[in-house]
Amino acid sequence: KIVVKDRVHLELPAAWFVYGAKGLDRLAQVSEQIFGHRKRYPTSFAAQSEQTAPVAMVRVTVSPADPPLTQAELKANAQEFADELRNELREATAEMWARLAKIGVKPVGEPRVDVEELGGQLAIVIRYGRTQPGHPGMTMRVEQYWVPLGSEMAQITLSHLEGDPKAVASRDRIKRSIRIH
Repeated sequence: KIVVKDRVHLELPAAWFVYGAKGLDRLAQVSEQIFGHRKRYPTSFAAQSEQTAPVAMVRVTVSPADPPLTQAELKANAQEFADELRNELREATAEMWARLAKIGVKPVGEPRVDVEELGGQLAIVIRYGRTQPGHPGMTMRVEQYWVPLGSEMAQITLSHLEGDPKAVASRDRIKRSIRIH
């Protein structure tokens, strides 16, 4: 069992590769190279199904929420928050995809924004597909969960290779194991 920042608890399938401090720093460097700046709050935990050529991945970041947002506020205004995020995505994604195109990543389909439960908490979830660098015929399905916890926000990203039953099973197993406090 893995505990991230005393907030997110999850279990990984056996033999998964877990990033150490150097690996997390490398993720931050790659992000900086692509987007031109370091993320304000780096990834707290990352793991993938294999060290090279992974078919499923999980990343967790727990950071300060600015402004703070409670579970009660999200529940009371779920549709409003989802609609607002959907509109922000339309404006922000063009630049993001232009930068990702430089490394061979393109969007697949339209992103979806929903509000649903994850690990015992309500979350805003963004779902989208993207190609793999160097493999334009392979699609990764990505689910980004934004879980408001008052003064903190947990961001949990689950990704899996579309059409790979083992990847889907791993993603489902991790998702079922998640508990957020």
